[in-house]
Amino acid sequence: MKKHPNLTLAAILFVAVAIGSIQGQRLDRLFEAEAFLQWIAAAGANERLDMDETEATVDLELYGQVAGATETLFAAKLPEGSIEEGHSALSAALETGEYDDEIYRMVKSDELAPMREDFLSKLREGELRYTQNLSYAAVMSGLEGKGSVSIFNLFFGFRKVAANFVWLQVDRYWHAGLLHRMIPLMKTCVLLDPNFVDAYLLGAWHLGYNVTANLDYTPYPLRQWSEKHQACLGDQETYYYIAVDFLKDGIRNNPRNYKIYFDLGYSMYREKLKDPENAVKYLTYAVRLPHERWVPRMLYISLEENGQYEKALEGWQENLKRFENHEVSLRFVQRLNGLIAERKSEEAKQAARAASDPSEKEAHMADYRKYTAEAMEIWNGMSEPYSEARKLRLEAIDRADQGYYLEAVSLLDKARFDAGSLFEEFSDLIIEFKLVGDLPLSVSERKQMIREEESVMCQGMPESVRDERLAALEAERAVRH
Repeated sequence: MKKHPNLTLAAILFVAVAIGSIQGQRLDRLFEAEAFLQWIAAAGANERLDMDETEATVDLELYGQVAGATETLFAAKLPEGSIEEGHSALSAALETGEYDDEIYRMVKSDELAPMREDFLSKLREGELRYTQNLSYAAVMSGLEGKGSVSIFNLFFGFRKVAANFVWLQVDRYWHAGLLHRMIPLMKTCVLLDPNFVDAYLLGAWHLGYNVTANLDYTPYPLRQWSEKHQACLGDQETYYYIAVDFLKDGIRNNPRNYKIYFDLGYSMYREKLKDPENAVKYLTYAVRLPHERWVPRMLYISLEENGQYEKALEGWQENLKRFENHEVSLRFVQRLNGLIAERKSEEAKQAARAASDPSEKEAHMADYRKYTAEAMEIWNGMSEPYSEARKLRLEAIDRADQGYYLEAVSLLDKARFDAGSLFEEFSDLIIEFKLVGDLPLSVSERKQMIREEESVMCQGMPESVRDERLAALEAERAVRH
């Protein structure tokens, strides 16, 4: 029998190509499912955190369809009370990390096939916002056609290597002082490797701290209104929000890494933007993920700054259970008990002023005296500049209640320099006492009142927003005075 080696080789090659084609199709389907899963995780993180988006309506609509199709499944599995109001069961399941296998099976299921195809179609057309850093080869396989093993697929692993080389150039620019050249390269890094967490962290740090270090403060009348961020932005604030958006993209691509939530909440919102409400929001999510032992303490500090004294107190008490006789926790527990007593005394005084019945008024005043004494006892039990300043504040309020406004101002003036962290709070109280007591304001105090009014308006701000903020400022002043 005559052998035909060429035919045999052709047959082998045909089989190899056929197997390769089948394997390529299977890889494409896997990549597509992975891409769909990553997009769902990003959209779910966005929903949980209410991060935006006016620019992501297509994403929100498609995610709503996916969440609606899976609502019954996950609502039945999740513990009662674990789904926050206004959020989907899918986003709650994504947060826990306990249902990943089921979510992955769901992503590949026939039930979600129409939504998966819709996702891939929108992905190819570039309509989706939450895929701007999508790292999976489905992006390219979708563009190059199904059933083919693209060059992109073959060299997918080299993206991380390329990201590292780009980051080296970022580092060179940093040491050369070319800070503005770093920004596009940092974005390129995370485009190449969306799981490069340190690139997000260091990039945001450069944007929020180094780039802004030599930028001058912009007075509010010269700032521009940002519709996206609902804020008045100068040069510094513009870079702060670029850093904020950079970290939010990091959360979408790495929804279970506490470091990005922490840096967004603490470094950007607390330290730079002085926004304790958003600081609490993101630090709360950082604490829900595996984290270092010190992370919750930053949350408790932000809770106090946001006026959530009771929650902050619960946190420090919980910290004491884990770390018995922890000195910092003990001090903050005392401090928060003092602040809670002060707040109760102020609420009682306001209630007494509003009461028309004499007996009711006296009952509220009795509460006022009780809580004031309780606060004073707590501050007397501590020995630090902060507690001494709080004591002087209570004494100043007592003097003001008796009509001795000049003495009250003198006490507060001493206290605000003894405890620097209370300077702004006590300065505002000095202005309040001077206005009520008809005492002359200093030049700096008059400027402060002007700055306070200017802080609610800037160039390009809609009139409705300006009027709303001015009304809120007037209402706040009325309560204070």
